Amino acid sequence: MSDARRQLNFRSEDEAIAELDRLRAGGYAQRGNWTLPMICWHVNRPVLAPPKSDAPSPEQAAAKKGFIDLILTTGKGPPGFQAPPEITPKPDCGDEVVLAFRKMLADMKSYPHRFVDFGPFGPVPIDEVRKLVLMHSSHHLSFLDPKQSGTRRSGVQYASEDDVIADVKVMRRGYAQAGSWSLPQACAHLDKAVQFRMQPGPFPPDTAEQAKNKERIPGILAAGKLPEGIKAPEPMLPPADCGEKSIDDFLATIEKYKRFPGPTAPHRIFGHLAEADARKLNLIHCAHHLSYLTPKS
Repeated sequence: MSDARRQLNFRSEDEAIAELDRLRAGGYAQRGNWTLPMICWHVNRPVLAPPKSDAPSPEQAAAKKGFIDLILTTGKGPPGFQAPPEITPKPDCGDEVVLAFRKMLADMKSYPHRFVDFGPFGPVPIDEVRKLVLMHSSHHLSFLDPKQSGTRRSGVQYASEDDVIADVKVMRRGYAQAGSWSLPQACAHLDKAVQFRMQPGPFPPDTAEQAKNKERIPGILAAGKLPEGIKAPEPMLPPADCGEKSIDDFLATIEKYKRFPGPTAPHRIFGHLAEADARKLNLIHCAHHLSYLTPKS
C-alpha cells in the first residue's frame, strides 16, 4: 500500500453508493482510525426534511456563511475546526450504519424540495447539501483502500466492435472486478458513449480547447490507451443498480454502431475526428473500461 491516500471526488450519489458497495463486498485496508461503519455514522448527518421557511434568520445566514459556504468554496473547514464529540463515532458501529447511510444517499438523490432544514444553519439549498455530503464522504472514504477482487488486465486492445462483443459475452459467464464498476455498470457507461457518437448533426466547429486537445490524438491512437485523469461527466455515469439489461442494451448499441454510416459525432474533448480515428478511439475507450474486468473462464 503506497503512502499516498486515495483521491476521491464523488460527483453523484450513485458514485458514492457504488463505492460503499465495493468496500462492503470486497473489504478494505484502513489508513486511519475509523472503520467503514464509523465513517458512515459520522458522515450521515443531514436529516432530509424541508424547513418551515426558506428565508434564514440573520444568525443562521451568518453561521452558514462562516461554515458551509466556506467549506463549499475552499474544500476546507474553518481554521482550527475540530469535530465536536457528539459527531465522533464509537468503535462498535455495525453494518446497519452503512446501510442507513446508503439509504440516505438514495433519498437525497430523489429529495423533492428546494431546501433542507440544516439546524443552526437554517434552510440550505438541496444542491448545496448534496455537494457538502459528497465532499465530506469523499474525504473520509479516501482513508479506506479497497481490497481488489482481481487485477486489471494489461494489454487489452480491440481491433473491431466484434472483439468487444465477444469479450463482453465471455465475461457474462463470470469475471473478477478490479475497479469500481461492475460489468453492467461499465456497459451502461459505454452504451451512453456509443449512443452519443451516433447522434445526428449538424455539429458546431471545434472549440479552441478541442483543437488543442486534438494534438494528442496521434499519440493516443499509437499507444492504444486513454490519457490518465479523464473523468466522465455526470450524465454519463452509470447508476449503482445496473442489471443484466445494461449488458444487453450495450451489445445491441455496438451492433448498431457497426452498421452506422457516420459521421461519428465530435468527441467532447477532441472535437471532430476522421471517421477511422473516431472509431479506433471508441475501441480504445471500450478497452479502457473493460480492462478492469477479467473473465474467469
